[in-house]
Amino acid sequence: MPGPKEALAACDAALAAGARTPALHGQRGILLRALGRPREAVEAFDRGWALNPAYAQAFAAGGLDALPEEGKRLLWNKSLALLTLGDLPGGLPLYEARGWTGPGDPQARTEPLWTGIEDVAGKIVFLHGEQGLGDTIQFCRYAKLLRERGARVVLAAQTPLVELLKSLDPAVTVIDWAYAPTVIDYRARLMSLPLAFGSTVETIPAPDRYLAADPALAARWARRLGPKTRPRIGLAWGANADNPTTALRAVPPERLTPLLGVDADWFSLAPEAAAPWAGVTAFGPELDFPNTAALIEQLDLVISVDTSLAHLAGALGKPVWILLPFAADWRWFDGRGDSPWYPGARLFRQTRPGDWDGVVERVKAALAAP
Repeated sequence: MPGPKEALAACDAALAAGARTPALHGQRGILLRALGRPREAVEAFDRGWALNPAYAQAFAAGGLDALPEEGKRLLWNKSLALLTLGDLPGGLPLYEARGWTGPGDPQARTEPLWTGIEDVAGKIVFLHGEQGLGDTIQFCRYAKLLRERGARVVLAAQTPLVELLKSLDPAVTVIDWAYAPTVIDYRARLMSLPLAFGSTVETIPAPDRYLAADPALAARWARRLGPKTRPRIGLAWGANADNPTTALRAVPPERLTPLLGVDADWFSLAPEAAAPWAGVTAFGPELDFPNTAALIEQLDLVISVDTSLAHLAGALGKPVWILLPFAADWRWFDGRGDSPWYPGARLFRQTRPGDWDGVVERVKAALAAP
């Protein structure tokens, strides 16, 4: 199967031969972003958009809902490139073109959307969790901002996260996303809240921590691990198998082996039955989210690929080192070694596609540094 470079060359050849379609420019933009060239990707999406003036006319008349699917895809993919560049004011409005993932269809409800303008004091605002577990952990922080405006917030989250997210704020009601309240005043998709609050990279709400492990579970794990004699480090190397980007984000376990030479007690944070290395303690399927949070509370550091465990560690205020592929997800922005989402995070990026060995070398050097 051809890689992004070869596919981009094929797109360029088609353009040189006279092909001119929005879809071709859109595919070219996707490939440019995959190659770590988001600025050029934005230009490609704009060219595709300009080829069909009907898109702009429909958008001006009826917004995103009036666009055909091809037009929505161009805007959504452009949003990812803009957000990668840190342009939240430019990218977040277009990010609204994303599709819905989750049970039911929140757009079928008749209550008004909360856009950030409406007064919500004393009102019930229903937040729909969406996309992956890590997305919900990352963006649930905005529920507290709504509560601070006087709203009565109901947050619907994925089943595995419900108990954990109850630590967010006692005034925020957390329910399973298979259900929905019958009476609400406003509704919003969880990942639309940065737009509603007008977030920029500089104003992202980033408390040191906004989730907590259950105290009884944390005490139980403290007893189980016993007195600490060396640094404790948690490892997460896999990612959600249902996500199409998993192959890029996951690290083959053997690539992490050099890290284990560092003098520390190592713990697997993966819910597999056993760790792939001798000397790494694994707890297997008992690591649901509440127990994983309680275990992380006992650690000094989490080293993780871009998966929900990285977000969990960041939300718990634990130092977390995140291993990123060459063209990382937009939320880590372009070229940064830190994260405005999580004050305790460090980002270790591939400098060329597929080069996990270089990432591991830099992580090992950082572990050895005084």
